[in-house]
Amino acid sequence: MITDGLQPHDVWNRWLETYVANIKETGGGWIKGTCPNPDHPDRIPSFSANRDKYRYKCHGCGISGNAIVFARMFNLDFSVFNGFDFKTANYTTAPSFATSKTGSNPQIIAGNSKNISARVSTNIAPQKKVAKNSHYCRKNEAVKKWKLIPLPKEKLLKGWVMEHIEPLQIHWSKSGECFAFPNIDADGKWQGCSLHKPKSGNSQSIGNCSVYPLGVVKNYDPDDVTFLVEGQKDCARIVSLELQGISYTHGAGSTPKDLTPLSHLKLITIIYDNDKGGRDGTKKQAEALKEKLPTAVIRTTDWKELPESFTDGADISDVSNETIIALIGTEKTYNIEKIGDFEVLTSLDAKNTEPEPMEFIVDTLFPCEANTILAGETGSGKSYFAMAMAMGIANNEDEYLGFKINKKNLMVLYVDTELGVKRIHRRHNALLGNFSSFNHNKFVMLTAKGRQDDIYESIERGVQLYQPDAVFIDCLYNTAKGVRVDNYQVQVLTDAITTIQDEKRIWAPNGISTYTVHHFNKGNAQAGVILDRMKGASELQFWSDHITSLVRTNDDYIRLFRVNKTRDDFIPMHYFQLSWDVDNQKFINDGVITKWRHLLEDEAKMNDWVQFLDALEEIADSKKQFQRKDALNIGENQPFNRGTSTIDRWLKDLARDGFLRDEGYGLWALTEMKVVDEIE
Repeated sequence: MITDGLQPHDVWNRWLETYVANIKETGGGWIKGTCPNPDHPDRIPSFSANRDKYRYKCHGCGISGNAIVFARMFNLDFSVFNGFDFKTANYTTAPSFATSKTGSNPQIIAGNSKNISARVSTNIAPQKKVAKNSHYCRKNEAVKKWKLIPLPKEKLLKGWVMEHIEPLQIHWSKSGECFAFPNIDADGKWQGCSLHKPKSGNSQSIGNCSVYPLGVVKNYDPDDVTFLVEGQKDCARIVSLELQGISYTHGAGSTPKDLTPLSHLKLITIIYDNDKGGRDGTKKQAEALKEKLPTAVIRTTDWKELPESFTDGADISDVSNETIIALIGTEKTYNIEKIGDFEVLTSLDAKNTEPEPMEFIVDTLFPCEANTILAGETGSGKSYFAMAMAMGIANNEDEYLGFKINKKNLMVLYVDTELGVKRIHRRHNALLGNFSSFNHNKFVMLTAKGRQDDIYESIERGVQLYQPDAVFIDCLYNTAKGVRVDNYQVQVLTDAITTIQDEKRIWAPNGISTYTVHHFNKGNAQAGVILDRMKGASELQFWSDHITSLVRTNDDYIRLFRVNKTRDDFIPMHYFQLSWDVDNQKFINDGVITKWRHLLEDEAKMNDWVQFLDALEEIADSKKQFQRKDALNIGENQPFNRGTSTIDRWLKDLARDGFLRDEGYGLWALTEMKVVDEIE
């Protein structure tokens, strides 16, 4: 390979690209890939290297070193590195080279799981074995009480390598027939001790919960991966593989208050047991590490991704070295998903992923696992609208009002707070006539006429009994405990619905999609389909994911329907004209309507507006701006002859509907919108 004229960084990265297969970038300059050692059949990529620090290690066969050692493996020209100071590449410690038995030159050590014990650790600083009669043993009360001796070789567990675990200073209790894992700080002082009976698996920890092994972790290479395992026994297994291992002295469910011993580490991977405690502990410890070590990359592993299955409760002390390496290969970077009620999205996650699209039970009308509101005036037919859709969903219909029903086999719970059992009974049977057949097992109604203070307890019980996928509430107003629905009352109600949704997610695979019918305030019908007409509008707009509206018109058999708000950016907010079919008791979708203003306003008023806007255009400047006082003068003259209050109302109404814009300080402006376009 030609390297003339190339810098060390270019040469090193060219070597990696040439000899390492299946390269995957893991962050911080690190890559993972298939081990280039020809003697290592690396089925699951276990080779790591740093592009910027000229070093590598295989967690499968044990080869490690810097760029020069790598070059010697393939007889490459490494003259570009002559005189190169690897410390300037931000090494925390100068790289160590394994030395072969045949020469003094740095050589690669090849191996597999069978000769893994032959490797020399470069990550753990060796410490002297504690002798039976040492000062430490004579003075320590625990040693006397439990009759501790240095760990005999015949007591080694599966996968333990004596020369590798010596820094852990593991002892054997002759009185308890168990392992003793002392947690010794850098000064040789015992901070605690954990006892483990190999036969029964029972464990006991003395002292406060802390990081284990305190006296060793300080020597760990911050740029190498450190593995957090569930207990000291697993830690010894990891260390025997010449990997950097730690645990907590009180098990998976406990987190030390002081994690400063880990503050220098940059990469931590959690390997906990294959059981519920291990999975819960993984999440708990990952979040704790993310919080207390914000600069570190935290990764988790998943037993379920291994090609073979393992019984519940399996841990790394029970499996082969190959399985441990394979488990390490499943590691994924952990990101905190929620802080309290807040979901977390990092900029990097957003960049590397696509947002999940909003799914709909009924296209445009009703999204999945969301809060939908249908708001409308009394007499607009919103209850018929909601119930007909609910029954269509329960009956696996293909569409409702021309909108496709995407989700099938859903259980629907319909909660009525207005009609009572007789009237809801009649309405249900009237709507049944629109179906050739009906799946009665998928549709259940709860009904109680009038205000119900304990309505949400009843809904919660109904959800538990019938396990619905969709809940329709008709209507929100009657669920309030007060005499009026204000913002506070609405917040109480929406919080209650959210609680029910959250509780269902605990004991069911899917959450609940809610569809709530709600009233507009009385009056101001000419405002049309706008959100501010809802009772408790501000709180509802904050809480809801999807808001639709249904309003009456000056034609008794025509309604206007619109999507007012949605979390989906691609939902068109057109007006739809719905006609009421009296004979069949159902709505018919006439399609999108662009000229709808005449359905809400009387013709005389519309003509006044057209003439008024024409007059405003004559007095407006080049920016289409005019003063309020000038508008008032227009109103006082022919053909209007209107007082100040009327003209002010016109200005506000026209601004509300988009024909004018209030610029502030008595200044107004015309928009491009024309009333005539709506009434032709």
